[in-house]
Amino acid sequence: MKLGKRAVRNVETDAVEVIALASRADPLVSFRYSYTEISALGGKAHVKSKQARLEEGRFTSETFEGDLDRTDQIVSDAQHYSLARRRFL
Repeated sequence: MKLGKRAVRNVETDAVEVIALASRADPLVSFRYSYTEISALGGKAHVKSKQARLEEGRFTSETFEGDLDRTDQIVSDAQHYSLARRRFL
């Protein structure tokens, strides 16, 4: 099958589309990101967490790290939490 020739369109190369800024309450430009890492070594757990949010035109970010004792309970709780979340997928 052969396509016929088409007419060439002229396009303005200096045309710029201006987009109005979204309102502060625009839900289309909001996001949340979180990351948590737990590592266990020698009876202690090291926890590292990061969170970032862009909501209502405002960006916030939080980060923390810390060491905890009783890793057996923490690891067990983390495993139960992870398995519970997978059941919903």
